[in-house]
Amino acid sequence: MAYNTIAELIERYTTKEITELSSSINGEMDESVVSQAIEDADAEIDIYLNAKYDTPIAEPIPGIIKKLSAVIAYLNLNHRRNIWSEELQSLRGWCDKQLKNLSDGTIVPDIAGNDNGTGSVMIESEELRGW
Repeated sequence: MAYNTIAELIERYTTKEITELSSSINGEMDESVVSQAIEDADAEIDIYLNAKYDTPIAEPIPGIIKKLSAVIAYLNLNHRRNIWSEELQSLRGWCDKQLKNLSDGTIVPDIAGNDNGTGSVMIESEELRGW
C-alpha cells in the first residue's frame, strides 16, 4: 500500500508541476512515472521505519509519513529531470532529518498495530539481566 496517491501528490503541488516533471514526449502526465516516484519514496521511508515498526505501515497513515512520501516523491521527480536547487537540497535535508528522527525514536508517530516503543526490551549486559 502506497503512503500517497497521485491525487494527493497533485494536491500538495500542482497538476501542471507534476505533469511537467513526469511527462515524456507528448506533454501528458505519465502516471507510471509518478507512481514509481511514490513507490521509491515509500521504499526509502520503510528502510528507516524498519528499525522500529512493521512495514509497510497500515491505514491510517500518520501525517508525517504521508508528507515525507510526497516530498521525497517530488524530489525523485525533480531528480529525474536533473533539476536540483538550494530549495530542493533544503527539502532533502529536512527529509533526511525526519527519517533519522523516525528511525531513532525522536519522532514517534501514531501507527496502528505498533506499540510505539513500549514493548519488550532486549538487555545485552550480563549484569543487568537479573534485575
